Amino acid sequence: MKKSKKELLGIMELAANDMTLEEYEAMAKTENESLQWVNMPDLKSTEPFVVFQKLTDFDYEHWDQIEVKRQNIFRVKSRSSVAEPMILNKGGWLFPQKVYFQDPNYLTVASNHRADLDEFVLRQPLCHSLYTRYKFVAEEILPNSINVKLRGNKSVKIVSLGSGTGDDVMQAMKLFGPRVTLVCYEIDPAAIEIGRQMAKDRGLEKQVEFKHKSLRQCSVEQADIAIMVGIICSLPDIVAEILAKRAANCLKHDGVLIVSAASDKVGWGDSLSRFMSEYCANLFLEHRTPERMGEILSRAGYRVTEHSHEPLGFHRFAIGTLK
Repeated sequence: MKKSKKELLGIMELAANDMTLEEYEAMAKTENESLQWVNMPDLKSTEPFVVFQKLTDFDYEHWDQIEVKRQNIFRVKSRSSVAEPMILNKGGWLFPQKVYFQDPNYLTVASNHRADLDEFVLRQPLCHSLYTRYKFVAEEILPNSINVKLRGNKSVKIVSLGSGTGDDVMQAMKLFGPRVTLVCYEIDPAAIEIGRQMAKDRGLEKQVEFKHKSLRQCSVEQADIAIMVGIICSLPDIVAEILAKRAANCLKHDGVLIVSAASDKVGWGDSLSRFMSEYCANLFLEHRTPERMGEILSRAGYRVTEHSHEPLGFHRFAIGTLK
């Protein structure tokens, strides 16, 4: 077995000797000698290391800062300033913002973090897909929707629900000048403060308004477009449906809702990031197919006009118009 794999196995603790190093090594050598990771639903049952999934093309030399232990459940302990906000906040706006900026030190409170580990985490497919999602919103799906609305209107009003800083929407707005305005609903004061500064820096302060309210409190905004990015990813379908219904309060009769959710690829496309999300931050994502997304919007009173996904395929998007 290669030295790098032995080093990785050496930093893993198999609590109560659930499996010997030799037994684990034998399982890890299956499927063309590729190191594999556990299937999370099976791990949540009584036996660890039941079903393995393949992980390929990772730089194993940077795994030495990841320590896995089993204490009732598995937890990841790492010195990563990228993972730190996800661990503390179960996601939130700060974790993707670090990825958007590709800057692990952005607003970090992590002490003694390791740059090599942060680079390793940022390279993982699921983590990097947040950046491709940001680019997809800012450069493709939202500008396309704005263009459609501008054909019959002199201006377009957007409402971002659970906006965070509103960075992705503001990036799209730069393409259209003063014809586009934005109202952001966000409950985190820090995100609002940073978002207002971003709007000022981009010369958009007269076009962007922040409301320190939950997206559940969205009122009649007469918006042309409502957008929810990454909001329903960890929510049950019934809650996602309720939020989509609330979004209708913000829209004109011909308004559209753009919503994103974790795709079914999350279940198999990046097992390490999934492990860190579920067993470090206790953040469990719903894995939605286009059909499941369509059913949620349909029950919420929308007719789905478009399905798409960001380039890596970890995030589904659906666009719905009010029935």
